[in-house]
Amino acid sequence: MSASAKRLTISELARSLGVSASTVSNAINGRRNLSAETRQRVLGAISDLGYTPSHLAKALRTGKTSTLGLILPNITNPLFPLMAQEIERAASVRGQAVMLMDSQDDLNKQAQALESLSSRSVDAIILVACRGTETSTLPADVILIDAPSDPRSNVSSDHFLGGQLAASHLLELGHTRVSVLAGPENSAVARERHAGAQSVLRAAGLDFVRTFQSSYGLEHGEHYTRTLHRPGECSAVYAVSDSLAVGLIRGFTQMGVRVPEDVSVMGFDDVIWADLITPALSTVRQNTPAIAQAAVRMALGEAGLERAVAVELVPRRSTGPAREPRQPSALPSSAPSSALPARGPGRTGKRTSR
Repeated sequence: MSASAKRLTISELARSLGVSASTVSNAINGRRNLSAETRQRVLGAISDLGYTPSHLAKALRTGKTSTLGLILPNITNPLFPLMAQEIERAASVRGQAVMLMDSQDDLNKQAQALESLSSRSVDAIILVACRGTETSTLPADVILIDAPSDPRSNVSSDHFLGGQLAASHLLELGHTRVSVLAGPENSAVARERHAGAQSVLRAAGLDFVRTFQSSYGLEHGEHYTRTLHRPGECSAVYAVSDSLAVGLIRGFTQMGVRVPEDVSVMGFDDVIWADLITPALSTVRQNTPAIAQAAVRMALGEAGLERAVAVELVPRRSTGPAREPRQPSALPSSAPSSALPARGPGRTGKRTSR
């Protein structure tokens, strides 16, 4: 594109086409009061001449900046760069830019990020809130990605269903002695993933052998390996995040405990390196592109979108048959949520997750 083409104004473009500036504006903004022929002629000229709309001029005219704010709790977590990329992709095709901020899982930094983005007059803010956030106090125009049990959440994965799929997978392999690394106590997402798995075990007449709360991170999974592996006590461990599960595998390997021959390990998220470790991690995959699409569309005012996005079981080599298999009434891992045990009452807390 030439420098002169970049400086082309909407009025100059209109004069070159022999139409009004409002006709060009209507074509650019997709308004329906134009004939298909006129719209195509204007858009064709825009493509040929390299006209670029001035976002500053549009902001002054409409009060809209064509910019979305995005706040993530920890950009070093491999799940969140993928989410940021998908949100940017979904926004870009709608003519929106994205301004990204990292709260570093700190409530004060998150509040500062919300204030900073608001002061820059972004059109909407998409928030993956850090742990301990009182979501009921968030501004109404913030699009929240959280657990479905949070009534303030706009969109999220179906974490409860994901827990059900994980537990069903372990039951099908004959595991009746399962422990759980349940993540942080103040994480709504972790609670959903734990509760979903527990509902399946209880439907089979079982429960977790042991339950441990912990922060997320490889080092926390690694820390719990010696406590979790007591020969004969449990044959499988379900971790509510891949970072914890990978830490478990690393810790077990250092101890000489074989995965999955001595103990199976199940994760949740399907982050980029879940298939790269040895053994490859069995996990539950989130549909991050679908969540990103829904969040962006909600931020732009589209209604009637799905709140809870389905998840998918991804069995790999970190889970295998139990050494002393029994045959409880396991449920198919591909069963729809209506065929799995019903969600229990009372999970409507307003504290958010991650």
